[in-house]
Amino acid sequence: MKQFIMKHRMLAIGSLMAAVAVYFWGVIWFPLMAQYKTGGWIYDDDEALRLVQTQILESGTYVIPGPGDDPETLTDRRERGPVLTVQYLKKEDVLSLWQVRGWGTLQILVTTFLIGLTMRTLSPSLNYRSRVMFVALAGLTAAVYNDLSDAIWWYHPCSWSLITAIYDCTAWIIAGFVLAWFIKPEYKDTTEQNSTEA
Repeated sequence: MKQFIMKHRMLAIGSLMAAVAVYFWGVIWFPLMAQYKTGGWIYDDDEALRLVQTQILESGTYVIPGPGDDPETLTDRRERGPVLTVQYLKKEDVLSLWQVRGWGTLQILVTTFLIGLTMRTLSPSLNYRSRVMFVALAGLTAAVYNDLSDAIWWYHPCSWSLITAIYDCTAWIIAGFVLAWFIKPEYKDTTEQNSTEA
């Protein structure tokens, strides 16, 4: 049991410290409101909400034109514009600020733990810099696939998706510096080991 704890201690500590670093990067980033500066502002929030509530009754994601439209309508609406994506939550589905912080922190911690677990399968020849680059490239890959796809598939403005991707990339560079300090690969070349034993 002691050996198990010692083996996984650095993974747990590294994941926790990286999660804290990413969380506080978010605390610094989001007050800048960088994503929201890429568009305009709603002139009357109350009037906009009243209008939406006359058309939408259930929580969900709504897009115009929608995937259920026939090809002719879909093409026509895309050509004429505008297009729309709405994320709508009824009162009972909205998380409180404490729930957002709690679930958000847990999500970051699980993610740093998973990438830390992955780092332990790398070749032990990788130095600190290479391990940082591994995490940074993993973050870049996720940002390209997840964030930039919103501008392609879900009618998000390109500027919104790009700034979100920049945030995610910088967050994982920060996580990489922390994780690479605590977590070292444990991979062993079984082929070489077997040849030595033979």
